[in-house]
Amino acid sequence: MLFGDASACITINGRKSEAFGLFRSICQGCPLAPALYVLAAEGFGYLLANAIIVGHVCGISLPESPSQLVNGHFAGDSFLTLIEDEDNVQSALQCLNTFCLASDLAIQWHKMQCYR
Repeated sequence: MLFGDASACITINGRKSEAFGLFRSICQGCPLAPALYVLAAEGFGYLLANAIIVGHVCGISLPESPSQLVNGHFAGDSFLTLIEDEDNVQSALQCLNTFCLASDLAIQWHKMQCYR
């Protein structure tokens, strides 16, 4: 966790509120949720991009395209497109676990799907 005792205050009509503590978990309907999701997804994207550069993870390539498609996002969900190889998938999952440990985010593993 980056800040275990973080707090914030808001300004309404030019007046600041009292400070309140920030805790884990943002409800899906919270107006802050999309921005936090984008920040987290971008951070994970950088981690995956580095794993591709060093050769630990290999995504799929579209015809006549030098770049690899590895991760994407749609409506609050993320997906990985990987070359079907056990070591490759394990490396991608290790990146995901590392990101979770570093960011203190939790993956809902029970919602995870794998398609071939």
